[in-house]
Amino acid sequence: MRKIKKKTVWFLLILVFLAVLAFRLYFAFQSNNFSPDAYFDLRQINAITDTRLPIYHDTLSYGGRDFLFLPVFHYILAGFSFFIPISLAGKILPNIFAAALIFIVYLISKHITKNTGASLFTALISGFIPIYISSTLNTVSPHSLQIPLIFLALYTFMRQNQKRFVIFFVILTFLLPLIHLSSLILIFAFFIYTFLAYLERFQYKARTLELVLFFTFITLWISLLVYKDAFLVHGPSLIWQNIPASVLTQYFQQITFVHAISGIGIFPLIIGCYVLYKYMFQEKRKDVYLLTSLAISVALLLWLKLITLNLGLSILGIVLILLFGLFYKIFFDYINKTRAARLASVSFLVIVLIFLVTSIIPSIIFAATTETANYAETDAIAWLNEESGKQTSLLAPIRLGHIITYGNKIRNVADTNFLMAPIPEQRLIDINTVYSTPIEIEAIEIMDNYDVTHLYVPEGVEIKYITDACFDLVYDEKVKIYELECGTVTKRRK
Repeated sequence: MRKIKKKTVWFLLILVFLAVLAFRLYFAFQSNNFSPDAYFDLRQINAITDTRLPIYHDTLSYGGRDFLFLPVFHYILAGFSFFIPISLAGKILPNIFAAALIFIVYLISKHITKNTGASLFTALISGFIPIYISSTLNTVSPHSLQIPLIFLALYTFMRQNQKRFVIFFVILTFLLPLIHLSSLILIFAFFIYTFLAYLERFQYKARTLELVLFFTFITLWISLLVYKDAFLVHGPSLIWQNIPASVLTQYFQQITFVHAISGIGIFPLIIGCYVLYKYMFQEKRKDVYLLTSLAISVALLLWLKLITLNLGLSILGIVLILLFGLFYKIFFDYINKTRAARLASVSFLVIVLIFLVTSIIPSIIFAATTETANYAETDAIAWLNEESGKQTSLLAPIRLGHIITYGNKIRNVADTNFLMAPIPEQRLIDINTVYSTPIEIEAIEIMDNYDVTHLYVPEGVEIKYITDACFDLVYDEKVKIYELECGTVTKRRK
């Protein structure tokens, strides 16, 4: 195969990047809204823009509580919000970060395969991982930056023989734990890699061990520094972010083959697993063992339900696609050495067609069905935000909690940020009771307990106990908002 010039390679990479970014932005701008949880991040970005500081003590969430989170990602977006509106920054920048993964995948693939064509095709596939697209499209999630940086750290670790890459790795060591706790995944990966290297008797340089220990120490130190209060309050349950048992399975789901196929794509999944087996038990390569170690650590964490399914499958999908690059090189090297060399172009077209069916089409489906807050919900809450006084408190389903506090005026009863939240399990039970009980006094007593002034009724939900005597309908569209007009004689202790 004729060698591709370096300028041509980067021109093609930029074209792929622009194509992936255009794909993402097209679906991102199908709605002006974001996913419900994204409104927490948008509110923090607004606060940083206005005051230069994030909100660590909030009087609106849960009626008053403290937040513990890593704000570097929010500062980055807030910096760009001086040039473009925050709503645009929230749509554009996370998708730019996520699409930039293709450059890192190319560099890793080129380092492993030494084949430009295989690396370019691998980079293209990495731009269309269905689960990665859906989890970073409209979420304003730190994962859109953290996941590419995790793989950039792997690349610099692979290139540790050169001093400049060691410097880059050290910089990333300090940056990664300041963006998201998922940097802890790399600690597991590095130690599994060390164990495998010992078993296979790979030549293990002192620098490698030093970098592993340095990364481990810095990551754990920063994580403990930020989350020490949460650890003292929640103990080991901090791992599950204090998520109530009733909704824990929604966040930490058991991985299944169906999840893997739909989230990653059947072609990269099968081929990636084949290459994983080949280089684990037949051929030994350090760089492939490093990727294998990351795959094993993610698979174990998913099996133990220690990381969310979206995060785990996103990282696992990228690893399998990088391994697919090795298969691509091996396959076409073999074809070109046989009498079937003239069929290489046909084989390439077949692979492209399979990729279209198993990756791009599922990516379109995932992107088109990505959850965003609907206009009926945001319009109703925005109306109440404009009309409300300082003491307004709205009881609504928990998924709307961050949308309620986004306007900085209305208190919610609960939201999905459970870490350091007061009795979230009981609050979820009480919210469900308000919507399900037929007994008016029971519902009013619960609302009194949380100083609720307004009740949100979702579209299609009928609450039998609502009467004109105690509830005044103040907003009547697809969803309804009632103002509470009466209360119980005594309130339960909070």
